[in-house]
Amino acid sequence: MAPDHDQLVRRLAAGERSAEVLEGLAAACAGDAELRDALRDDQAIARALSELARPALDAAPVLAAIAGSRSPTLQDQVMAGIAARDRRTAPHHPWRWRALAASLLVGCALSAIAISDHWQVSHEPLATLHILPQGARWPAGASAGQHEGARVRPGPIAFAAGAIELDFDNQAVLLIEGPARFEVLSPLRVRLDQGRVTTRIPASAHGFTIAAAGLRVIDLGTEIGVALATDGSADVQVYAGAAQLVLDSGAARRAEAGDAVRLDPQADRIAAITFVPGRFLRSGPLRALDIDLADLVGGGDGRGGATSDGIDLLTGNLHSLLSQGGIHGDRAFHAVPGQPLVAGVFVPDAAADVPITPDGATWRFPLAGGSAYDSVRRGPFLIRPPDGGIPGIRHQPEIFGGTDFSGPGHTQVGMHANAGITIDLQEVGRVHGGRAARFTALAANSAPRRLAPALCTLPSAAGAEVRWSALAGVHASTAAGTVLTERDDGALLASAPAKRDTYTVRGDLGGDRLSAVRLEVLPDAHLGGHGPGAATNGNFILTGAHFALVGPAGRRELTLVGAVADFSQSGWSIGSTVIGDGTLGWGIVPETGAPHHAVFFLDPVAVAAGERLEVRLEQQQRNYDQHLIGCFRLAATGDRDPARGLAAGGTFLTVLLDGQLVQRSVIPLVDQPASRIDVAIPAGARWLTIATSDGGFGDGFQWGTLGDARITLEPAAPAP
Repeated sequence: MAPDHDQLVRRLAAGERSAEVLEGLAAACAGDAELRDALRDDQAIARALSELARPALDAAPVLAAIAGSRSPTLQDQVMAGIAARDRRTAPHHPWRWRALAASLLVGCALSAIAISDHWQVSHEPLATLHILPQGARWPAGASAGQHEGARVRPGPIAFAAGAIELDFDNQAVLLIEGPARFEVLSPLRVRLDQGRVTTRIPASAHGFTIAAAGLRVIDLGTEIGVALATDGSADVQVYAGAAQLVLDSGAARRAEAGDAVRLDPQADRIAAITFVPGRFLRSGPLRALDIDLADLVGGGDGRGGATSDGIDLLTGNLHSLLSQGGIHGDRAFHAVPGQPLVAGVFVPDAAADVPITPDGATWRFPLAGGSAYDSVRRGPFLIRPPDGGIPGIRHQPEIFGGTDFSGPGHTQVGMHANAGITIDLQEVGRVHGGRAARFTALAANSAPRRLAPALCTLPSAAGAEVRWSALAGVHASTAAGTVLTERDDGALLASAPAKRDTYTVRGDLGGDRLSAVRLEVLPDAHLGGHGPGAATNGNFILTGAHFALVGPAGRRELTLVGAVADFSQSGWSIGSTVIGDGTLGWGIVPETGAPHHAVFFLDPVAVAAGERLEVRLEQQQRNYDQHLIGCFRLAATGDRDPARGLAAGGTFLTVLLDGQLVQRSVIPLVDQPASRIDVAIPAGARWLTIATSDGGFGDGFQWGTLGDARITLEPAAPAP
């Protein structure tokens, strides 16, 4: 189209209906078959829009109609008209709606004949830059104008880490988290190449568009979050209002408050995903921020942007490999080049002290085999089956604790024991403008049960250092009528045993924290074979164990994450009580007539005032009558390491702060209750170390996996 025709279009879009404009465009159509065909094709759009005329214009159908337009300036002009129309009530001015429809129709025509290059974008300042408390790290050579209070003109902006806010003159606000690359195109449009953006769009800026390769998110006066993934897809969450989501293929969807949607241009798919409220940085009062450990493992800053699949335990290098096979540790600490938030990685070992921090702190990991199967991996990852099955590569299980960690909004970290990683908490806080306050995760050993015993034997001397407190004020009952009588030493002695029974024992704890319960089974002259079981041969079969805290505020069921025993009968392991399906159980033949003990590991919990521990011991094996526990005693501990490193389940997870132990957990198999890791981080802590150990089974079996492993940052205090 000639420049004079271009001017006619501008005047028409502005609402002018003079004879000069209309006759000039008519002449243009007469001489341009392509323009004439495009205008005719768009009559359907015009008719649809005319049916929607109303005093308060609904912009959504307009936006859907112009979704295919490649002319950002024309779209901005149309949307400015929409915003102006929204601010006034004019039922007596129907020509304004018709003018808007005509402007839209011409916009579609202009898109069809590709005249957008004729439109010139203003280079006047249109927004103000603010640096958020998280700070911003600019790349070398960045413009000196990228500072607090700087006026922003159309053009590209990039920063390596932190967060900034753009306050547009039309009252639109964008919060952008680094690493980010984007370009400000106009007061109503930005193009996103990398990063995460949260918008707050008032009525004056309805139609604000975030464009990316193959897609657009059109904000209809909302607060939304947009995260662009490295594969070109984008996740969108609508906190308030609505948004129109469009792919270049023409697929479109409207998202309302509370919706979360993934746009995938390559697959030409728009699909609902899980809404995660804390996923995006939001305006208003500073909020706690979750830093994703999986993203750190992949080379990101914890808020998205990871591009690698893991960290080599012997070099510290970020890489993307399916699997590395067996890795023999070198008892060294390896820094991670190019990833300042991760201090380094190492292979845990029981034979020697291993450096775990850059400043030389060391730790010896009990029963750690000193070799690993793979990197610290941003999961889900692929592994070679070590069980002699069909050769090849297969997916690690991704569902444990009832959650599919391959799903949207979830992440996982593979630590195929033995593996360790140390995070620089102060650097994480500096980059994101907060203080590390908590580390949380859900943990499981994702090896199938056939590949590893549920638990191993706990040596009889182990646990001597643990501070056990016998339950006080014990009250015992049975479900099937077995009589329990207290001995002088506090043990409970069974008489008149039923065929099968469940014992329920309640007692007071000696502390304000609970991490494990010890069950001692004791011999007694009143029992067949001197016990400790009630069967004639002195045996018993414990098929399940359950634990709860009961108090004034109600009942809290506790999570059993693993168990160990000083001896288990062949085929009747203490691990069966964790599975608890009633088919097997813990037995002790041929070691009857002697004392034994088992330790049950729980997710550590704080005990409130007035709460009592309830223990239910199930003995429901159907093939063996009267195989009940004949004499027993219970004790509890709140120690942070009740196993002293000698309990093996799926694997261990050890958490240290500045080289000091804060929690060790037995991680159960994937089809058992997952272990919850929850560690409070005191102010001033520098190094968070997370390590898995194989418990002596060997690296082929211990597929330690952390789901949603996150470091929570509290907002930084405002500067005085």
